Amino acid sequence: MTEDVFSPLSIEQIMGDKHFVVPSFFKPDKFGSKVSYVENSQGIYADALKIKVNPDGTFSGTGRGPGDIAVHKSKEWAFQHEYRFVLYILPTPGPISDFLQSDSAFASYSNHIAVSLAKGQGPELQYFDVDIDPQKLQQMKVTLGPMATTAEKTIVESLLQDYCGHKNVSDSRLQGTIRARS
Repeated sequence: MTEDVFSPLSIEQIMGDKHFVVPSFFKPDKFGSKVSYVENSQGIYADALKIKVNPDGTFSGTGRGPGDIAVHKSKEWAFQHEYRFVLYILPTPGPISDFLQSDSAFASYSNHIAVSLAKGQGPELQYFDVDIDPQKLQQMKVTLGPMATTAEKTIVESLLQDYCGHKNVSDSRLQGTIRARS
């Protein structure tokens, strides 16, 4: 049985010096999906990951898959009709190649990830870029936030024209219904 494998990332991007991207994108239905708008998104996030420290110092845990966690949002936002791509990026102590020489070295690598997750510590990244197909950018539609000004709309239109070749911008349906905080 053969299947085409899709990856928007190179192997170097997946296995970084201080991070590892879980390749959930090998199955496109796990990489992106429409957002599900629910009554209690906080409950989903609160139950997302349960890590238990065992008496011998090892960890065990259960949790939802990253693609399931990241696609839930409160019903108030349903007007957005969002689609999200999910990258699950784990913190690592160094390149995985440094930890493949023995079982104990790999256990150290895995333990670092578990300890980081238990402490709520993510990878040492400020951002993670993924290239976008220029043809898809030409089809992009931008909906401004309800507080966007005319000047901000002009800036967005200008950027879209320069980088995407169009000005497909619409105002939020909530424009004029939300007041600024004082």
